[in-house]
Amino acid sequence: MNLRFAKGNENTQKGFSGENTKGISSMKKILTANKNGFVLMTAIFVMAILAVFGTIGIYLAATDVKIAQNYKMTKQKFYAAEAALERGVNILRSTPTENWKGHISDSSSSKPEAVLSNLENIQFHGMKYTVLIKNNLDDPVFADSNYTEDKKYSTDTDDTLVIIGEGHGSSGWPKRIEAAVKSMPVTPGSYGGKNITMNNISVTAARITW
Repeated sequence: MNLRFAKGNENTQKGFSGENTKGISSMKKILTANKNGFVLMTAIFVMAILAVFGTIGIYLAATDVKIAQNYKMTKQKFYAAEAALERGVNILRSTPTENWKGHISDSSSSKPEAVLSNLENIQFHGMKYTVLIKNNLDDPVFADSNYTEDKKYSTDTDDTLVIIGEGHGSSGWPKRIEAAVKSMPVTPGSYGGKNITMNNISVTAARITW
């Protein structure tokens, strides 16, 4: 009886030992699987973060390029507007004062600015410029009730007009520079043995508008 019990006990212990071994093996597999799953999730998370930072970097780089291009175009528009203003001033300088009113003869309250000497959309180093002219709003004619509203814009009584230089690019609003130009006649003189008469002008005010 005792021997059988001992053998039975021994078999029972072996059974428990086998079950324990299987349990430990299963736990190792579970832990290994969990570890592998954790590593995979971590790798996916890191890749997602890198993708986000990469996208942000590309966006910022593209934004910087766009800002630089806009800045460059703005400067080019300014130079074109400046060239237009200078050309307009030179035209008035070479035009007798009594003929200045001819430049604004087509102006009206609905269209106060007129194109000067057909200088519209002139090519200038990849940009374009337009030269505009209008009567200055400080002209006494605007306070004179004897003139109609449209006539006030086309009549110069104080020998002062406003030149507007517009610089145009391939996109965006034009750059505008305005200057009030006043005639200051000079006394005829001589130069190189020849008598000359010319109008001197004064740029009394200038402002930049966008």
